[in-house]
Amino acid sequence: MHLTYSAVGILAAVQLVICAPTTSHIEHERRNASPHSVWKRHSRAQAHEKIPLRIGLKQQNLENADVFIQDVSDPFSPNFGKHWSAAKVAEVFAPKQESRDGVVAWLTEHGIDMKRIGHSVGKNWVELNATIGEAESLLKTKYHYYKHQNTDAYRLSCDSYGVPSHLKEHIDMIMPTVQLDGLEPIKNARPAVQAPSPITSLTGTKNCSTLITIECLRALYGFPAGSKNHTGNKMGIAEWADYLYYPDLDPYFANWTSPQIPKGTRPEFISIDGGKPSNLTVAQAEEVVESALDFQTAYSIIWPQQTRLYQNGDSVNVDSVGTFNIFLDALDASYCTYQGGDQPYIDPAYPDPNEGGYTGPLQCGGSPRSNVISISYGQIEAALPRFYQQRQCNEWMKLALQGTTVVVSSGDSGVANRYNARYNNSCVNSEYGYVDTYGKRFSPSFPVNCPYVTAVGATFLNSNNLSDGESAVSDPDPANVLDDYYSGGGFSDVFEVPSYQKKATQHYLKYYAPNYGSKVYNNSGHARGFPDLSAIGLKVATVYLNKTYGVGGTSASAPIIGGIVTLLNEERLTVGKGPIGFLNPVLYSHPWALNDIVNGSNPGCGTNGFSASPGWDPVTGLGTPKYEELKKIFLIHLISAGKKDIPVMKQVDILVGEDGETAGTVSAAFRAPEGTPASDPGRPLTLPPRTSLEKFKDFMLRVNDVVGSENATVISSDAELQHEDYLDPSKAYDMYHVTPKEFFVSSAVVAPRNVPEVQDIVRLANEFEIPLWPFSVGRNVGYGGSAPRVPGSVGIDMGRNMGKILEINVDGAYAIVEPGVTFIDLHNHLVENNLREKLWIDVPDLGGGSVIGNTIERGVGYTPYGDHWMMHCGMEVVLPDGTLWRSGMGGIPNPDADPNAPSHEQKPNDTWGLFNYGFGPYNDGIFSQASLGIVVKMGLWLMANPGGYSSYLITIPKDKDLHQALEIIRPLRVGMVLQNVPTMRHILLDAAVHADRTHYTKSDKPLNDEEMDAIAAKLVYGPPPVREVLLSVIKQSFLQIPGAKYFEPKDMPDNIVLQTRHNTLQGIPSTTELRWVNWLPNGAHLFFSPIAKVSGDDGVAQYDVTRRRCEEAGFDFINDPDSRRRAHWLIKTLIDDAAKRGWGEYRTHLSVMDQIADTYSFNYHAQMKLNDKIKAALDPKGIMAVGKNGVWPKQYKREDFPVPMNAV
Repeated sequence: MHLTYSAVGILAAVQLVICAPTTSHIEHERRNASPHSVWKRHSRAQAHEKIPLRIGLKQQNLENADVFIQDVSDPFSPNFGKHWSAAKVAEVFAPKQESRDGVVAWLTEHGIDMKRIGHSVGKNWVELNATIGEAESLLKTKYHYYKHQNTDAYRLSCDSYGVPSHLKEHIDMIMPTVQLDGLEPIKNARPAVQAPSPITSLTGTKNCSTLITIECLRALYGFPAGSKNHTGNKMGIAEWADYLYYPDLDPYFANWTSPQIPKGTRPEFISIDGGKPSNLTVAQAEEVVESALDFQTAYSIIWPQQTRLYQNGDSVNVDSVGTFNIFLDALDASYCTYQGGDQPYIDPAYPDPNEGGYTGPLQCGGSPRSNVISISYGQIEAALPRFYQQRQCNEWMKLALQGTTVVVSSGDSGVANRYNARYNNSCVNSEYGYVDTYGKRFSPSFPVNCPYVTAVGATFLNSNNLSDGESAVSDPDPANVLDDYYSGGGFSDVFEVPSYQKKATQHYLKYYAPNYGSKVYNNSGHARGFPDLSAIGLKVATVYLNKTYGVGGTSASAPIIGGIVTLLNEERLTVGKGPIGFLNPVLYSHPWALNDIVNGSNPGCGTNGFSASPGWDPVTGLGTPKYEELKKIFLIHLISAGKKDIPVMKQVDILVGEDGETAGTVSAAFRAPEGTPASDPGRPLTLPPRTSLEKFKDFMLRVNDVVGSENATVISSDAELQHEDYLDPSKAYDMYHVTPKEFFVSSAVVAPRNVPEVQDIVRLANEFEIPLWPFSVGRNVGYGGSAPRVPGSVGIDMGRNMGKILEINVDGAYAIVEPGVTFIDLHNHLVENNLREKLWIDVPDLGGGSVIGNTIERGVGYTPYGDHWMMHCGMEVVLPDGTLWRSGMGGIPNPDADPNAPSHEQKPNDTWGLFNYGFGPYNDGIFSQASLGIVVKMGLWLMANPGGYSSYLITIPKDKDLHQALEIIRPLRVGMVLQNVPTMRHILLDAAVHADRTHYTKSDKPLNDEEMDAIAAKLVYGPPPVREVLLSVIKQSFLQIPGAKYFEPKDMPDNIVLQTRHNTLQGIPSTTELRWVNWLPNGAHLFFSPIAKVSGDDGVAQYDVTRRRCEEAGFDFINDPDSRRRAHWLIKTLIDDAAKRGWGEYRTHLSVMDQIADTYSFNYHAQMKLNDKIKAALDPKGIMAVGKNGVWPKQYKREDFPVPMNAV
């Protein structure tokens, strides 16, 4: 629903305060003054005037809030679901007595009588009625009246204020001070569009693209009709200045619910500070579509469970009811207004003296707390004081600790924000930070920026076919750009990224973030990102004024998520468990339980905003819910959360009571077995071979001394084998396993920060005789990843901390990089340093992997520099005994280098990156695909910008034409007419990038020839008359094939693979082809890579045998994820088939490395015997990459580590 902020604020002649400290005080807060503000300074306040001065005290233990939340909300914590009582929350966070004493002493030193000083109920606030003169003296500031230019209302305010330096750490904020605007809530509901007249009731799922009903939602997200109504599980929905028009509920129940909800069903009504039940006239009801959407959507999902309406504020004080504090006051007495936590002139004051206003006292506690609370309102982050938001966010945190899930809609203005309808879209002035119609900086919302609520974005259907999935919502209004609707999202300028979200946001910023710069949004990597997830938010069936409308907005999405969580709570309560509580840590640790949304964006502030992308993104979050997956997690997986073999991560003392005594401890997400010391690294799932637990722990403690405990992780829980993200892959196991996933598992993962640490780890491994398995960034799609061949090996993560681009030599056209540098990193570095016009890199299909990792695994790209190993020049390697070695010309010292400096710091020879052979035997090759060392630096040649390029696509319609095509390619490639690496792709590869399997067939059986022909017809687009240009030889050669067609990028739609290849061919990395993995749900790839002659006969033979074996296994050319055993059989059989024809694979997956090695059997396996001799000489202790590519040291026999053939 749209957010409509009020820039006018309270329209009565009230007072607000604004201030400026002298040098004797430390500035505590300052207001960002906007030149476009409707508030103009009018006159000085008089010294004798009185104001209610309130001093907010810092609460204890807030620095441990993230730890406390993780302890009860992290799915791997033994205390998951053990929520706190309200009394414990109040006790743990109460301010220290020294804070209260210090503030009181400050006041009395300034002549304030003790009798005038009071304390709030929760002891969070020190209060007094002070004169303007006293306040100015205390705060070293000056108060002025400000006049509203449109309403003639007055406010009292100051520009900044200060506090004594010794009290700064004890004071949160003081009010009234720097805030001018009283903000009404932004309603996140879009103007409604009346439903087409033929649709008057439920019609199944055939009209879902026209009107979203409960039947559509159940089919889309997989949740059942409600069947339970546990006491205490009513779903709460909070409303401000909007009223639920009861007469619309019954026609909605009659026509749009299944099972039908009985007539007369009404929510439990909770009045907060004058909130009244609806007895509106029809004319008044025209403004309340928000409440209708919220409640009707929720009821349709959760019935027979009931709802609870929190109606906040009277009908008079509507301009300042949106700060959420009066709602929090009603749930938590310790937080109350004046007596607790609110701020005058932001929050409404009660009793309300206006006619018709609420005349009772402000409500402090007493309102029932729901397990789930849905909020479809928001405000502008930049329009509220930072301390004010932080203090309120801490209240949401306290609700989370008590087991409440708070879902909040993310807003409808994309990366911008919106005042009330009478104001323009608002961004932020990038220089001064104020809200500005003309601003260019993105404008996050509040409270979705708070890390302790669940922020919900919006999607819409791609088509009427639900299997076509969803995209980020996009609903521009051609008549009024101010009414455009895009899912709100972005990064906060107030709140830091929480621990549960850090990996997700950093992954997005590294691989997908737009290059707008830090002046446009907070791209630091340290900011809270939102939303967390999404749901449908367009054309949702809603009845108001007795007519059915399709209503849109993130206001629809929030109650959908709230309803689904309520159903999950019903399931948990049925089996004796408690409510879920704070949802986010579970979502981020189980992203596969959501449908990843990868299409759409959220424009605003003069930009295209952010784009939806694989994984989390600031448009749709982690995606939309899969109910059955979430149910498994909350009912089955989390049963194991309390296992006693989980290692200690951190413990934090909780200080409570006025004397500051320690009341207890709580673990940060993990707790060790009883009696285990905090220094114990823990027990791994799989110990290294021939290693006792005691020996392993001794080794890890020594490793911790080298790299720091934050860079060493013991793989101790099955939960750590759930990670399945291609661009942020697991460091512990083979994510897309054809064998049981528990087999190829590391005992621990260690991430060195520099070369000496790598050397120290290698030396320790020799001392303890523990095998290491080095890896870098990326997965080498289809060939395995960071998982070790020998279970229990210690993974050495070279990509996490060692990611520097050490040199770009423009004249020599080469780069020197560390293992953590990806193709995307290197490309971006060239672009950011204006070198892209001079130098190109060659990139593989996926740009998110390590340059070094891809090169030493002999990956390929598609420019003339596409043989990456051939283009490397110079390596620095840590050998298995810890010695540092440089290859090629690196063996010659640089005359300018300090010979007394550590070897890794000595500047390399200037010719190291220019000539790759050096003198004597060429040794580099033994470190490619090898188990003989750890490459810590590498040089690679870059391609000088050729001055132009042309990419094209040629389609060949029939399998029988493959022979002729290969016979055409060979002379063109040999004669260098084809200068780069040509690729021939089966139609299914392009189909998989274009859409998933359900887009083409509903059958579970392998695709037949007719279906493949239909896919080809669907993907091929006819070009307009093609200009007579370059490539005539190539074009004329291929067009000899009947039915062949020639395309250039301009001839093709944006979503066709040629557009991606167009960038790849000029060295621009991409991750688009990861869409392969979406061919089937949670899909994976296992590649078969034989080397054969470039001839028609060999090509046809390879194609025929591959196709025949795929048919025997019952597959398309891409695997069925439920058939791992058949996939394993298929690859093993193809390896044997290929070897019989003299075709050998050049790289492969962990599970078939030994089989491939056996095929290289010339002269009684002379090649493998030589590898074994080199291994024995360089690695006598057998600690380096044991078993990699069939090379085994004498200490290990491969027969002792057979690869299981069965699948899970």
